[in-house]
Amino acid sequence: MRSAALSSVAEKYETTIRLDELVSGVPHPLTVAGVDLVLVRRADDTVSALYGRCAHRGVRLADGHVEGADLVCGVHGWRYDLDSGVSPVNNSVALATFDTTVRDGYVAIDLAAVRAHASRHPHLQGGGYQEEFSDVAPTSEEPYVTDIRELAEHGLSRLGMHGATGAMGVPRSELPSWDSIQFVTAQLARPRCSTVRRWTPVWSSGRRLPSRSPSTSRCSSPT
Repeated sequence: MRSAALSSVAEKYETTIRLDELVSGVPHPLTVAGVDLVLVRRADDTVSALYGRCAHRGVRLADGHVEGADLVCGVHGWRYDLDSGVSPVNNSVALATFDTTVRDGYVAIDLAAVRAHASRHPHLQGGGYQEEFSDVAPTSEEPYVTDIRELAEHGLSRLGMHGATGAMGVPRSELPSWDSIQFVTAQLARPRCSTVRRWTPVWSSGRRLPSRSPSTSRCSSPT
C-alpha cells in the first residue's frame, strides 16, 4: 500500500534502500525484521510493499513480474493487486501490504506493521535446500504439501520406512485412481503367430498341378 509522508508518525518508519535502486515496474526483494518483502516502484515514484512470498507455494515474488496493476508470481502465475495485495482471481487470497514513504531519496517502510505481521505469521525460513520455498502450508486441495517438504528435506530419517507420502501439483480429486491405471501383465504379451501355407489343386490342360494360395496367419494365445 502506498502513502504520503507522514511526519507525525515518522518514527515508526524504517529507512531501507535508495529509491534510485528500484527500477520502475520491476519487483525488488527486501528483508525487513526477518520478513521477506517485495517492493515495486510505480510510475509516480511511489513504492508498493507487499509480503514477498506467494500464497500458493511460498515462492519469492521478487522473481515474478508486473503486469499492469498486478504482481504476477513467476512459477504458477498467481496474481496480486499492487495496492491492496488482493488476488483479482480469488478475492479470498491476499498478501499483507505495508505503508511506505520516500524521504530524502530513500524508501522507508512501516516497521511496526512488518513486525506485527512477523509475530502473527512466523515463517520457517531456515536456509538450505528448500530456503526459497520454505514458507509453504497445505491447502484443502493439496493436503500433503507439508509431508512432501518433510521427505524432500529429511527423507525417511524422521518418519521411518512407512511414513506419509503424497503428490503435489494436482488436486487429489483429479488424480487417476489405481483401478483406472492398473493392468495385467498378459496385456503386455504379444501373441505368437505362425504362417500357414495352404495348397489347393489347380487343373490345367487336363492335368492337376499344385498351386499355392495366399499365406494366412494363425496366432496362438501366450502360454
